[in-house]
Amino acid sequence: MIDFNRNIDNKTAINLFICTFLAIGTIVLYSVFIREQNKEIKHIKNTIDTKKSQISELEKSNNDIKNVENSFNLESEINAYDEYIDEFTMQLIEKNFDYGHINHEMMDYEGSIYPYIINSNLEFIDLNKLNDISNELNHNLFRVHLKKLNDKYSLETNNLYVMNQQFGFKDIEIDNTENIASTNENEELKVAVENDESMEEESKEFESTQKAVETYEEKRIDYKFVSMSDESLQFVPYTEGISYYTNYFFVGDEKMLVVNTINNSNELGKLGVFFDKYTRIIWQDNGELRFNVNDLGSLTPKINLILIDSHEDKIEINGNIYDGYISFDLSNNNYPIFILGFSLELEKNKEAHFSIGNGNISFFEEDIKDRKFEKKIYSVPSFNINSYEDFLKNYNDFPMDEFLRLNHLKVDEFKYYPSYLINTKEPYEIFKKQ
Repeated sequence: MIDFNRNIDNKTAINLFICTFLAIGTIVLYSVFIREQNKEIKHIKNTIDTKKSQISELEKSNNDIKNVENSFNLESEINAYDEYIDEFTMQLIEKNFDYGHINHEMMDYEGSIYPYIINSNLEFIDLNKLNDISNELNHNLFRVHLKKLNDKYSLETNNLYVMNQQFGFKDIEIDNTENIASTNENEELKVAVENDESMEEESKEFESTQKAVETYEEKRIDYKFVSMSDESLQFVPYTEGISYYTNYFFVGDEKMLVVNTINNSNELGKLGVFFDKYTRIIWQDNGELRFNVNDLGSLTPKINLILIDSHEDKIEINGNIYDGYISFDLSNNNYPIFILGFSLELEKNKEAHFSIGNGNISFFEEDIKDRKFEKKIYSVPSFNINSYEDFLKNYNDFPMDEFLRLNHLKVDEFKYYPSYLINTKEPYEIFKKQ
């Protein structure tokens, strides 16, 4: 006979045991896992709140000093960086360069921005490969160094990227040297050596004499006019909101000035670049002034030559960029003219990077061949002088006795005229400033 009461008691005991076990398990589970997770969540929340407070204080402190964040378009910086990396790696994947390496360096900055310095290095045999570098490789470029290795060239660049958050960028290294066929290496090496020898020869001719051989079809005769290795320059922003930074690098023996300009204003920006070490006077008409120039694959600003003519009028002449040169036509001026420097114009909210090197001045051969400039007399501006000595300093200390005789003056009777007469001996003159 079945004992229902006993069976019910057993069922109740089993159910009671299961419920007790589940309750104890729940308490243990909460103690071990849920409570710990709640503590972790609370800790994270406190950390986030603390970080927000710190960021707010840093931003407030930073804005009080200088709002650097507004100097960069933080929304587009990561896109610019991606374009840089894509271009850099694609050039190497397509084997346009033998070797490439990029490493990232984050700068210390107490603010809500994250500045990264991107250090890159490219190695190649053919110097003409520089033309393959496009605008993406020149974003916020502030250093360029080109050097000659044993059998190739090395280009080192530094670019600045300012991010609105921290990223874990990975360094990149691509080496194509093992995959380049020896026949291609020999051919590229031959071209590179020819280019290098040609550059060295041109540099030697440039440095050894002022008078160079006849050039191009129009049969002009070149003279050394500006050497970036000797000259120093002054930069004067004309417009609020335009900034610049400069550096130098060498191509062979030629020193090239790298100019990086940024116009953060909403209007046309202008920057003056003036020769600070030498004064240059041009006496002869029909001249052309040419500088080596490279736009570094980016937008080039409008470059004008600044001069003062014999009427003391300041004039700016537009430059024409063609085949690695920027040229200025110096004809149709009131001679003599004084070359002061350049002006750079940049469109609103634009930036540009370019390099400029040595400058030559040239004249038509028919204008200067077999002519003696010592008999050439010009009426030259006096620039509000206070004495004859002051006047002559502007013209390379022209001899006082000849000056007085030519102008029918007496040394003890100073007379101020808007202009005086001077004999010239060369088509141009260069001398150190006083």
